[in-house]
Amino acid sequence: MSNRLEHEFPAVRWRAALPRGIDHDLVRTAMARGRHLQGAAIRRGMRAAAVAVVRALAEFIRCGAYGIAKRAPERDCRPGAESGA
Repeated sequence: MSNRLEHEFPAVRWRAALPRGIDHDLVRTAMARGRHLQGAAIRRGMRAAAVAVVRALAEFIRCGAYGIAKRAPERDCRPGAESGA
């Protein structure tokens, strides 16, 4: 017994074709530019995520070191302490 979705949405046997009069090189250039922009956006996102992880790790280590040393930090490491809670 095959999948019910295969009956409702059969496999597509056609490909999208460009309308007549559109230059194929123009489409290839636009597609390449889109892939380049997408890759750049992914790289920026990964870089921002890596920076956030490093900062969080540094904050964790800094607050843990103050706990081990039993010394008061220059600012409180507890969450919500800065907001007056």
